[in-house]
Amino acid sequence: MRDARSHWLSLTFQVASRAFTAGRRMSALLLVGLLLGPQPAEAGTIAPPLTADTACPWGSDDCNVCVPDAVNSIGILRDHGDPMGFHMNGAPDVSAFNHWQGLQRLMSGGGNYLAVSRSIPSESTDVAFAIIEMGSRNADGLRFRSNRLGPSDFEDTPPPLEDGIAALVPHEPGYTHAGGIQVLGNILAVPFEGSEQVPIIPGCPCFLAGCPCNTIGSSKVVFYDLADPLNPVRLQNDVDHTPFSFEAGTASLGRLADGRILLVIGRADANTLDFYVSTTTDARTTAYEWFDTWNEDELLGGDSEFGNYQNLSILAQCDGTLHLIGTHENSSIGVGEDFVDLYRLENAAGNDVRITKVANKHLFCDYRGDNNCNLDAAGGIYVDPEGRLFIYGTEHDNDGPSGSVKMAEFRPVPHGPCDRIEDAWVELYDDEHLSDRSVMIDFVDRHLKNYRNLNSVEDFEDRPTSVRWCIPHGAVYRLWQRRDPCEGNVVDLVGTGSLEPLNLHDVSFGDAASCSEWLGGPFADAGPDQTVECASHTTTPAMLDGSGSASVIDETLSFFWFAQRVTFDDPESSHPVGEFPPGSTVATLLVSDSEGIHGDTVEVHVVDTTPPAIACPPDAEVVCGEATDPGGAGEATATDVCDPDPSIGFTDVATPTAAPQDPVQEVIERTWTATDDSVNLEECPQHITVLKRELFLDIKPGSCTNPLDIRARGSLPMSVLGTADFEASTVDPTSLRLVRADGAGGSIAPIGWALQDTATPYAGDLCGCHRRTGDGIADLSLRFDNLGMARELQLDTVAPNASVQLILSGVLSDGCEFIAADCMIRTPVKSR
Repeated sequence: MRDARSHWLSLTFQVASRAFTAGRRMSALLLVGLLLGPQPAEAGTIAPPLTADTACPWGSDDCNVCVPDAVNSIGILRDHGDPMGFHMNGAPDVSAFNHWQGLQRLMSGGGNYLAVSRSIPSESTDVAFAIIEMGSRNADGLRFRSNRLGPSDFEDTPPPLEDGIAALVPHEPGYTHAGGIQVLGNILAVPFEGSEQVPIIPGCPCFLAGCPCNTIGSSKVVFYDLADPLNPVRLQNDVDHTPFSFEAGTASLGRLADGRILLVIGRADANTLDFYVSTTTDARTTAYEWFDTWNEDELLGGDSEFGNYQNLSILAQCDGTLHLIGTHENSSIGVGEDFVDLYRLENAAGNDVRITKVANKHLFCDYRGDNNCNLDAAGGIYVDPEGRLFIYGTEHDNDGPSGSVKMAEFRPVPHGPCDRIEDAWVELYDDEHLSDRSVMIDFVDRHLKNYRNLNSVEDFEDRPTSVRWCIPHGAVYRLWQRRDPCEGNVVDLVGTGSLEPLNLHDVSFGDAASCSEWLGGPFADAGPDQTVECASHTTTPAMLDGSGSASVIDETLSFFWFAQRVTFDDPESSHPVGEFPPGSTVATLLVSDSEGIHGDTVEVHVVDTTPPAIACPPDAEVVCGEATDPGGAGEATATDVCDPDPSIGFTDVATPTAAPQDPVQEVIERTWTATDDSVNLEECPQHITVLKRELFLDIKPGSCTNPLDIRARGSLPMSVLGTADFEASTVDPTSLRLVRADGAGGSIAPIGWALQDTATPYAGDLCGCHRRTGDGIADLSLRFDNLGMARELQLDTVAPNASVQLILSGVLSDGCEFIAADCMIRTPVKSR
């Protein structure tokens, strides 16, 4: 562990010393800038526990997949890379002096994209990194396979046109070197280095001969969001590394178990590492705090050699152990001696990071003298959806066929299961230790080269000395002793569904194989299980896909499909359409060629996830006592694509009104639901307004104009009038309250009541009146305290000669509420 401030001071005095050694004085501006510029803290933040987040599925946004065993992952890497490449597509050329720097295979875009950083000769070349679309490769995140297979040898075969640079990301102003990179989920960390010439003598510019200058550098890490690989987004949470060093050659990212993010910035050749931890868990916005600086002198374990790394990547092991992986070329051994080294990261005492070398592997970029990569250029790690480690590397420039960039994929062995014929492969080696030059023969690529003549396949005739294969049951790969035609002794590599090795010295004709071919099969592939949305009350069409079926001997396959209760439009087609009933149905595919017959099944699930379409009745308005059930207020209807008779129901929530003068008694919120056989539910609302009963009120029966004297003492008579269809005796007198229609004031209850015939209903305007009294029907006669009424209803606020509407509310014996209204005219107050 090194103190950051002491390193900064050392850096400052080194620059100053160089200037004074030249016999000149630094400008005051430069010296002040060095001494007062950004400085690291005395001590870093508290070191985080160096334990990895291990709950990260492939395709995650801001974390990476772990490997079960990091040491074993290095050990099972194929030491010779499979040749690959990509086209420049018009992007600025790279060179040995301004070369590719770092490489990452992205999880976004189905694992079909690469990000590759580079340095540039000047800022006029506006590129920090390129996005490469590997359009000819798989989009499921698995092994790419060589994309340079063809009739000619690798060195003469360019990659497919679909594989090339698809986007360029501009450089950072003032910076010409983007170094080794790492992606965390979709977040890419890119280290930048820049420099400028500062005159030592004021007024003597650097571009003039004889003007002495100092080179002042800067460094930082910039983050990019690559969730959409073709549209990278520069984030704003840069990390300024200049206070520690002008150098930032590598940037490594890893998610810690506590949710924070570990950032490691490597200085020149990554021999000194600066450790940072995020202040929050959001990779797109977080700041970072430095907590330790480590130097290669502190290395523990292994061969005590910490290489000059072009790329360093953080790798999580699924037990929580953190590792660093470095890729480099050991130039002391010679060109082509490329290595991958594995280190364990741990916490020591205090903020001290402890790094222990635990594994390394010699990788070979060359193939028959042609270098497909150089790990002193761009390199990087990738973990596939099953937790398998891959290493990728490029050459320095674009020296490949047709101006393409050569690269290599170093895969694990085995790189996956081989239960399906399309995953079958055979690898022939020209040594008996399964490690030297090889020819990889993938079943899916069997037509790209003439494997029946191994002399035309990378000059491999009579060279196979050992072999490894992974082939499913039912298929065989045959090695023949002679070619043109294939004849003589044979060795059959029989499929077992597992990885199998063989030393060909142990067979009858040794390593003299000259011809090879696939035998066995055929293999039916009914496609992946399907889930389709129900389309009718009876059956639903679904197209099946048998195109993955294969004749190992390349004959035309015959197809036949069948399933219970299913009718196919063409059962002998590779893509028939069947009419499937609701639920799950197993369909069987049989394929045949001259070698035999083979079957496979696919399960089709016809599901109903679409709710019924429901139509609610219109909102309704009823008077209390009238029906509010569906028979009175209307009923919803529903239809469903799959269920001919969806069930309909409803629930009610009634909300009563509070104001006595409100003509509405309550509002019923009725929620209608329609449910189909698959319990999909749709709902719609209906509002039912329940009105209070409207009765007749006569203030001062027999009087017309109903004068209001707010000073009068005694009681004020009024009556709730009975009619032919209403009995006044049904009124609950104790529920009665008199209020103003305009809401002013409060309310008042009557002081007495009696049933007697007092008045006749008036059928005219509300405030109209007549002087008629009894009509032979009993009324509820009421008395209100006049002064109390004037006080409680604030009738003194009514202007003289103005009318005021009064409302009597109450409850009937059947529970219905009612309102009844009449008017009074305030008389002017007479002076005494």
